[in-house]
Parts: sequence; structure tokens; C-alpha cells
Amino acid sequence: MALSDAPRWRSARAGAAHPRARLHVQRSVRERIEMDRANDRARKRDDPWSRVDDITGDAHYVALGVERDATAHEIRSAYRAKARVCHPDKGGDARTFAKLQLAFETLSDPGRRSTYDLLAREFEYRYIPGVTVRARGGEDLILDDLERLGLDLDPGRQLVVLCEVCGRPSNKTCYVCDCRFCDFCTRKMHWKGPHGLHYPVHNAPGSMARKIAEKELESKTLEDGRARMIEDPNYRNDLELAEARAFKEAAAEIYGLGAKPCDVNGSGDVPHHVKRYDHRLGKYYAWAQTERKVHIAVHVPTGFQDKKVHMEIGGGHFGILRIQAEDSAPVVERRFAFPVDQNCPVDTMQTQMRTKMLITLTKATPGETWTRLFEGDPMYARCLQQPYAVQESNTEAVVEVELPFWIEGSDCRVHVDKYGLRVEVPNEIDNLKRTFFRPARDPSDKRKHPRDPDCFIPEETAWSLDRETRVGTDEPYNVLMICLVKRQPTMNETQYKKGEIQDNRHAEIPGMNPSNCKGIRLFVEDCDRFGMEDSLQAMCFMETGSTWRPAKPWAKLHPGRGPDKDPEVDIVATEVDQLPRGAKLVLESLLQSEETRREDLNVECGGMVTACEEMIQGGPRYD
Repeated sequence: MALSDAPRWRSARAGAAHPRARLHVQRSVRERIEMDRANDRARKRDDPWSRVDDITGDAHYVALGVERDATAHEIRSAYRAKARVCHPDKGGDARTFAKLQLAFETLSDPGRRSTYDLLAREFEYRYIPGVTVRARGGEDLILDDLERLGLDLDPGRQLVVLCEVCGRPSNKTCYVCDCRFCDFCTRKMHWKGPHGLHYPVHNAPGSMARKIAEKELESKTLEDGRARMIEDPNYRNDLELAEARAFKEAAAEIYGLGAKPCDVNGSGDVPHHVKRYDHRLGKYYAWAQTERKVHIAVHVPTGFQDKKVHMEIGGGHFGILRIQAEDSAPVVERRFAFPVDQNCPVDTMQTQMRTKMLITLTKATPGETWTRLFEGDPMYARCLQQPYAVQESNTEAVVEVELPFWIEGSDCRVHVDKYGLRVEVPNEIDNLKRTFFRPARDPSDKRKHPRDPDCFIPEETAWSLDRETRVGTDEPYNVLMICLVKRQPTMNETQYKKGEIQDNRHAEIPGMNPSNCKGIRLFVEDCDRFGMEDSLQAMCFMETGSTWRPAKPWAKLHPGRGPDKDPEVDIVATEVDQLPRGAKLVLESLLQSEETRREDLNVECGGMVTACEEMIQGGPRYD
């Protein structure tokens, strides 16, 4: 080497690296990279979880560096910040940018993001061969299927296809993606191939027809069972059984456990319940009156077809009426408030099921107006025709009582509390006491105070005495108007009931109200739970040709739709068409019973009854 080359060599060594030195450095870097890759492959062989992409279902969130609950704005901002660094044009890695792009496309779409989140939750139950542990059990199901097919195989030497969801032995194939699953994974979502996350679909030809046939057979069996139960003379539905239990509990408390019936013909002291009204037993009877007769309808909750119902009246003019079913407490054991004619017979009629009895008595003084049926009853309690009229709205209820024109305002006494009202007018109204209807508590309501507040505000009640004149006769009379102010709707009523207070206008008693009909009268004493009003109307109409027909509460409070569907009003029915359907049926039964009784009496008397009728009517009639 020449001396002239020495400085150049020294200058090159001092300034830049020699080519041989650079080659040595590059070789060492490649070896280090290869060594790292080998270590990664060895680590993957030792850790099978590393071979599974996105095993926890959060790879997209990790790629963007956001949380699972990140908003769309946060996701977009994180993507832009990451893209400035990871984009290949900015010196980033193309593979990393592709993952970033896929994460943004998935999380920016609400539909794809919800599917991805759902997929992450399903990863917890996903079976991955070589990674997750196969779920234990399920082999017995396969053995049962083999035994059912009549195959005797050694399970230790048989090839079993595992469930692709949990790893148990599979016995079904998804109709959508051909994924094998077992009975344990029937309600678990899975995915396979191009098909997204979905529930297993099992193709079972004829299964739907078989299930429909099984349901029809079950309904037919239940229907036949109900028909056989109804044919039983002592059959009672759930409502009737509940009513019978309620009656027995009330009777045991009022009469006393093991108490003997009072002697209606005795002269000693009578028990206190004979002269006291109790609404728990008062709901089982109702009454109406004409000029000569008093008609009583009694519902017997413990009456059965194979048991007799006894009716007895004793104790003189103010007799004690007892109505009692066999092996049961008396339904009615009360003393009459007005005298009864003992010389006239008492007409009775019972239904075939012996759950209702109709009684007709004769007044001792014809033309006398009975203000109560039994001693101790409030004025006109349980009577068909009340001395007042009630009009209701969502803000108030108005009670109108007609009084003679000579009554002054100072003579009236009106008391209202949260339970009811009481009106007294000397020589006119004696103890007109009524109880407000309160809806029963729902057993399914678990609130500490489930019942809504009382509907009326007693402190804001107002009443007045107004002078009116009858139309046509110009006869003056007074009207006592009592205005009962209702409370404001609750938050629940305002939000869900259109501001309608859920009082008696929207209440419903099973067995009393027709289907899809709501509405109950304001006072408990006026409620007819057992259809006794229809029987009383039929009895009065059969005797006099007219009857008082009070409007049904559901037809009065909630009239039908249409221009000709006006609210039903209280009227005096003088024609059969004006009677309700139930009263028409009872009237037909009464006429048939009367015709049968007259025919039997005519046969016993040898035709004398027909001859007497012909003489009264002016001679024989010829067809």
C-alpha cells in the first residue's frame, strides 16, 4: 500500500463505517430478529391461547386505545390520532394500520358494534379445541340415544363428534351453518363460516304438527274434565268457592263458633245479630215492595243441589226470618222491621242448584211504605228503589234526595267522613247511612301501602236545599243536594290512566260485571253482586205490571259507543222490553211455574178452578 493511501484510509475510518463493519452489524440484527421469531414460535407452542385471535373480544378497543363504553366521538378521535402515526405514508406498519382500520369500521357502525360486543360475551362459553377445556358430561345422552336405537356399542371405542360450542358429545346439527351442537347448547348462540352470530336451528320434520296435536289433546282433555265437573250437581267454580269461604268466616264471627240458631218462636231475648245490620251478610239479600207485597231475593252461597234450604218465619207480626242451608250457618236470621200478615201464605221459589231463594210476603197494612226490611237496617238498605239519585264525574259525586217542601235547611243533618255519609231529617229520613265503595287490595301488589288514597275529601263537602217544581203539576218540593269533592289524580293515574281517578267508576267485581265492562255503584249497600235485582224486578212486574228499573252501573257510567248509545237511566218499566235480560228470564220461569201450579191445582180440584175462572170472566170460552 502506498503512503498516499494512508490518510484516505484513516479519514474513512474516522468518518464513516467500513463496508465490512456495516455487513457485520446487519448480520447481527437479522440474527437477533430470527431469534425473537423463534422465541415467539416456541412461546406460542407452549401457550395455545396466543394462537387465538381476539379471545377476549376486545381487540378492536385495544387497537384504538379506548374503553368498551367509549362514545362515537371518542372512537373517531382515537382513530384519527392513531392513523397519523400508523399510516404507511407516515412511516407506520401496514399490518397495524389494517387492524386499526378494521377496528374503526367495526366500532363506528352501531349494528356491527353491538354484534361484536355480543360476540365478546359469548366467548366466555365458547369451546376452542386445544385452548379451552372441554365441558364435562353429556356422554349419557349419547348412550341413551344409542340404547333407544337398539345399538349395543362400546363407548370407549367409538368415534364421537363433539359439540362445537361446549365440547360435549353432540347430537344435533344446525340447519343454518352445519355446526354440531348438543342439548346443553340449544339456547346458546354460535357462529360458523360466513354465517353471523345466531341461535341453533334444528330441522325436525313433523315436530310442529306433533306439538300442535299434543296441545289440542291437552286442551280437549281439560275441556272434557271441565264438562264432567259441571255435570256434577255440587260443582262450584273458584269464585263461588271463595264466596262460600268468605261467608263461613263472616258467619262464624257474627254468630259465634258453635252457636245454636235462635228460637224464632220463643219469647225470650233474641241474639244481638237479629237486630243488627252487617254488610258482610247484608250483601246476600235484597228486597222490593209494592202496595200489598214485599218481595225478597236471597243468595245462598253454601247451597247445593243435594242439600235442602230451610225457610222459617216465626215470632208474631214482627217475625224473625231465617234462611239456612243444610249443614251451614244461617244466611239470614233477622227480625222484620214492619208487621207481616200471618193469615196470608208465604210464596217461595228456589233455583235448581239451591243457591237462590225468592220469597213473597204480604204486608199487614196494605199501602204502608216500608223504609227498611229488618230491624236495625239503615234506611232503605238493600232496597230496589232508593230515595236518592247519584251523579258522578271525575271531580265530584252529587247525591240528590227529594224532601217535602216544608223542610227547612236547619232541619237537615249531613255528616261525611272517609268511610261514608249519613243524612237525618226529622220525621222524614231516619238514619240514611251509606258506605263508600273501596276497591279490594290486590294480593299480587307487594307495596307497603298498595291502596290508593281515599277518593273523597270530607272537609270540602258542601250541601244545599233547593226548591223545585214538578213538571205538569207545579207541585213544589225540596231537593237536598250533597256535593262530594274528589281528590286530585295521583301521578300514576295522570301518567297511565289519562288523569282518571280509579274509583268505583273503573272498578270491576268478577262474576258481577260482564266481560270488558267496568263500573260499580258508589255505595256498598247498593251493589248487586249476585243478580238479585233482576229477580226482584221480575217479581214486581208479574204482580203489578210495572217495576222500578235501576240502571246498571256499567251502562250508566260507561255507555256504549255510537250516536244511539246514550247512558242508561233509572226508569219505571211498564213493558217487558224495558226489563233487562236477566229479569226477562226470571219472569219467564215465574210464569211457567205459575202455570204448572194452576194446572196441578185444577187437577186436584177436578176442574173447579177453570170453571170458577170462566164464571168470573163472563162464561165459558170456546175456541
